[in-house]
Amino acid sequence: MLSDIIEGMSQHIAIITVVYQNYTVLQDFLQSLEKQTTKKFHLYIVDTSPDPKKIKNELPCTVITTVNKGYAHGINVG
Repeated sequence: MLSDIIEGMSQHIAIITVVYQNYTVLQDFLQSLEKQTTKKFHLYIVDTSPDPKKIKNELPCTVITTVNKGYAHGINVG
């Protein structure tokens, strides 16, 4: 589980996810992260959708919008 990995670390980790018009799946992902017992992470959401929507969450997060050049490009931007 993510919380077990993070517990052993003294520093924060970065979690990067790429979104392309799949906001329902993103909400499931965010709810899963909110259930983690430790918050030693920062989430980067790279939104490559042509019409980006506002993403609401309570996590330490940075949302980056960019043009869609594929998944690998999104990860590199994040």
